[in-house]
Amino acid sequence: MKKDIFVGNLPLKTTEQQLRQAFSPYGKIIKCEIIYQQIALRARTFAFIKFTKKSKVEEAVKEMDGHAFGNRNIHVDFAHPKRQRPRRPPNLATFTPLRLRPIPGATTQPKPKPPPAPTPVYECKQCGARVHDLYQHIEANHSGRHPPKKGNQTAGRRCPCGNLAVPGDDRCYTCMSG
Repeated sequence: MKKDIFVGNLPLKTTEQQLRQAFSPYGKIIKCEIIYQQIALRARTFAFIKFTKKSKVEEAVKEMDGHAFGNRNIHVDFAHPKRQRPRRPPNLATFTPLRLRPIPGATTQPKPKPPPAPTPVYECKQCGARVHDLYQHIEANHSGRHPPKKGNQTAGRRCPCGNLAVPGDDRCYTCMSG
């Protein structure tokens, strides 16, 4: 006969003092351990009680099994040693893979810089130069200081407002739009 008993189906708010008081008529209690277990949405509370002598343990199991304790009928039985069960493989039908996200600042290599956006290249009709900013080129190089290219008699002319005139016209783009 064993000195340890299992007490199951305990109310959630059971205290060690309440258990000791309920089982003390059956002998001196050495150890009283209450275990709260949360499984899914249900909570289970059970306990293991160890007595000093084996004499009244069997009587405690017979009398207290099915006894009302709090608002529940408790289950009392002899405690069995914890058995080693083989580990179950995970249910792959309900397995959801982890979604890994990069951690900011955790990379070991710096990100390569994207290449700069290509800027358009224009060809000056007066001198044939290939430039990125045609208006700045014309203002700096063809503001009446250089003779126009042959065949292009309007190049370098000025609008009455002071800006360069549009080829084939005596006005600039600003004056034409306004």
